[in-house]
Amino acid sequence: MSSNARQGDLYQAIRSLRPNFFMTPSSVHSRGSTASSPLAVYIGRLRQAGVESLRTISATSVVLVRYLDPTASQNEFGQMASGGALVITLIDPTKLPDTIGDW
Repeated sequence: MSSNARQGDLYQAIRSLRPNFFMTPSSVHSRGSTASSPLAVYIGRLRQAGVESLRTISATSVVLVRYLDPTASQNEFGQMASGGALVITLIDPTKLPDTIGDW
């Protein structure tokens, strides 16, 4: 992640690095419906309150952000994630080494 993207919240970082993550897929089908669902956001397996929740997460506390397309997100999280998903892995502060060399 570039240093500029790491200075703000996670929403700003993703918007800067991968703006397409926030675009709603044009042809999301949900049990015969063509209505699209919003992008789901998960920290680990815990669903968050939506994309706006990314504004409360510091970009420096993130290890990984994984985008799942609508099919993959439904396979992993079920019908509630039919619009795609961002799966976020945060740094576990209890497992931080004293120095980077300990990782």
